[in-house]
Amino acid sequence: MIEIWPDVQAITLSAYFLDGSSEKNRNLCEATKRVFDRDQDQRSKTLKKTFSSYRFCMSLNSAVQEGYIDNR
Repeated sequence: MIEIWPDVQAITLSAYFLDGSSEKNRNLCEATKRVFDRDQDQRSKTLKKTFSSYRFCMSLNSAVQEGYIDNR
């Protein structure tokens, strides 16, 4: 999972799920993403402020191909 904050133009969180099954990794990532999204929505309501971060669940290869992670 990659979390991006456009305000600072940076990736602020990278989480890797290393189970043997790519489907299980995807499910773990999506479940984690839902928790972060729910918490962000709650913080937005509590603070009366809009947060602009967004998250992607993708494979490591996809993250490299799309330029989120540098392949060194």
